[in-house]
Amino acid sequence: MSTFLSARKTSVLIFLVCLVYFAAPLGNRPFYTRGEGREAIVVKAMLETNNWVLPHEEPIDIATKPPMFHWLGAITATMIGHTNEFAIRFPSALCASAATALFFLWIVQFSTVGVALLSTLILACSTEWIRSASHARVDMCFAAGFFVASAAFLMNVLHRERTGRASIPYLTIATLAMAFATLSKGPAGFILPSAVIVLFEFTRGPIRKFIFSPAALAIGLCGLGAVALSALWYVAAYQQGGDEFLHIHFYKENLGRFVPIDGKTQGHEKPFYFAFLYLVVGTLPWSIFTPVLIAWGWTKARGIDGLRGTGIRYATVWFAVVMLVVSVSESKRDVYLLPAFPALAYLLGEALVSIDRERSFPRQRAMSGYLLAGVGVILLITGMLVIGFLAFPTEGTKLISGFRGNSVDEILGTMTILRHHLILIVGIFAFGATLIYCATQFRRHGTRHSSVWLGGASLAITLALNTIYAPEIAKLDSPREFIDHVETVIPKTAHLEQYRQSFFPAMFYIDRYAPFVAQIDENSQTESRYFLVRRNELPLFEQDAEGERMLFESETNAANGDDRLLLMEVPAGLGALGSVPLAAHTAQP
Repeated sequence: MSTFLSARKTSVLIFLVCLVYFAAPLGNRPFYTRGEGREAIVVKAMLETNNWVLPHEEPIDIATKPPMFHWLGAITATMIGHTNEFAIRFPSALCASAATALFFLWIVQFSTVGVALLSTLILACSTEWIRSASHARVDMCFAAGFFVASAAFLMNVLHRERTGRASIPYLTIATLAMAFATLSKGPAGFILPSAVIVLFEFTRGPIRKFIFSPAALAIGLCGLGAVALSALWYVAAYQQGGDEFLHIHFYKENLGRFVPIDGKTQGHEKPFYFAFLYLVVGTLPWSIFTPVLIAWGWTKARGIDGLRGTGIRYATVWFAVVMLVVSVSESKRDVYLLPAFPALAYLLGEALVSIDRERSFPRQRAMSGYLLAGVGVILLITGMLVIGFLAFPTEGTKLISGFRGNSVDEILGTMTILRHHLILIVGIFAFGATLIYCATQFRRHGTRHSSVWLGGASLAITLALNTIYAPEIAKLDSPREFIDHVETVIPKTAHLEQYRQSFFPAMFYIDRYAPFVAQIDENSQTESRYFLVRRNELPLFEQDAEGERMLFESETNAANGDDRLLLMEVPAGLGALGSVPLAAHTAQP
């Protein structure tokens, strides 16, 4: 009991530290990406219309994601009295902190405190986990619900082995967590955790025996309970959105990730191996230890019995299910892998502690050391190249633009940030030097010693990026100042519309109705109309609206962070652009 109480206190401390770290930079930068802007305007519309089921006021016809993230954002905004960037991003930080703290408490139930601490460090300091914890996206809410459901299912298994009966509290937690995940991102919230526990049960004995067992009945009841709870919202949303709601939420946003819907997939199409590439990048710097993990899993993990063995096998199934689903999906993004991070972090924690204890796997340890040193050297070279580009900006801009296809504005903006904040360059060198140091100490002091250094370096460099680089780059791409200027230039009663695309971040900052338009209407207009137009679509706009004139252009990439935004005027009597339903042109997430 005293060990559990101590672990619980440690878990609370982990939660508070993570919450401060994740939440501190949430309000220091404006919205500029399409994804954050889309979720932000749903929260804004939810509060302005007082519709907490399916807000569908322009510029969003139908919200493309279930409302859990938006509910949490709206509650936060109500509590602090402002619908701002901090309030809307806060649900991600809250869910990431809670999941990290519960992750530690979960591992302690079947492994050692040392493994739990190291695994928690790995999870909390993974690149994509930190990034997603500070973004206004639904993915961290989904990952947190998925983790709690999967963890509760395993705790029920352990309780059943110890007492011979199921645990009603753990099954209830699993049901509520699956409903939470479902209301965060869709039916995958109850399908995937159920698949994890069912496949795990299949590995423990004959399939026929499990199918007709009380354990299978309990899992089925949990799934039905999650469906029933989620259905309370889905039925209410269908009453408001009708068939259009079903088409978006069940077909385009779920089935459309695997097969084409309406003749096309829903974006982010990538080959199957991109799932593994995203995993390597998203779990940096810990993915450097991949050789150690593979060797340990192949030679040692299968022979571990007892509670640890059960936890290792369960985490392996958990990780495999998520990787399989993301690999076979047509759409692939780094955030889709977040549910796999806890399982991978635990397995890697067990592997690193095990090889420290046994001083085994010399080749794999050496390979990981070489990888650490190699990445460190790459960072040092990168730092020197950055200094060279700053010394010769013209040549540097041409080189990077030709190699990566970046816009000149983006490159020059990044160079300006680095020139004004040399601490970022120092950070690159320091991080590289830390990796090289860890490589030299790898054999002498073991992996846990190196992991502490790696975790500290990751937190430091991420803190610098979140507090210095991210706010500056956001200013280069945010539409906030552009929209402020728009509001002062055109009358409050004037017609302002979005041409051919939805500029979600701009719509968050604007204080007027601005519908989406996509085609010519031959009816004459009686007053001037104004349009937000992406710069690369100006030729199309000029063909559609004769006599148009540009009032001004944004100084930043205000068009969803990747192009300039123009304010165009079409004088009265020269024809108008007619509105079409935005749902027919829903943006890719």
